[in-house]
Amino acid sequence: MNAKELENIFRNSDSSDELFDAFHFAMTGRIKDEELYKKLLWNRALSVDEVSMYAQKVCSEFPEFSYNIFFWTAQIFESISSYGEYYDHALKYLMKSSESDKIKHEPYLKACLMYNPEIDVPEFNNLIEFVKKGIECTEFKSKLCFALSDLFHMKGQIKLMQTYKSMGEQFVKEGK
Repeated sequence: MNAKELENIFRNSDSSDELFDAFHFAMTGRIKDEELYKKLLWNRALSVDEVSMYAQKVCSEFPEFSYNIFFWTAQIFESISSYGEYYDHALKYLMKSSESDKIKHEPYLKACLMYNPEIDVPEFNNLIEFVKKGIECTEFKSKLCFALSDLFHMKGQIKLMQTYKSMGEQFVKEGK
């Protein structure tokens, strides 16, 4: 089986067995193609558990893909959610993505943009703790502070909104 055949199966197959066999072939053949695995993860025939399983396996075999594969998986869970149904899964994968590359700020911002205050999804306190951790290690601390400020504004927590807005402004002055 060549890369084109694998891509065709990953894109178009609606058989879990065929997808599993093709994935097994790709893993045993040590095929290093991040985009190919993204096509597999996006296949609509896969269950939520299967998407998670394949993402974990790809990242364990090819750790250099972890940031992008985990971020992609989070985007899949976000996009298939109705009423935030899989937002907690998405947040979990954004956390994994951030663990893979602690300097990048995008997983934290993506998590903030997902927040739905009407149904508190992803859960507000978990989201806040995640983004606060990001401030400690990311390259663009100001962006995370402004995102936190916006979240606290949504919740009507004016004092915290102002605190994080001020922190963000200070980081901007410092070039962070």
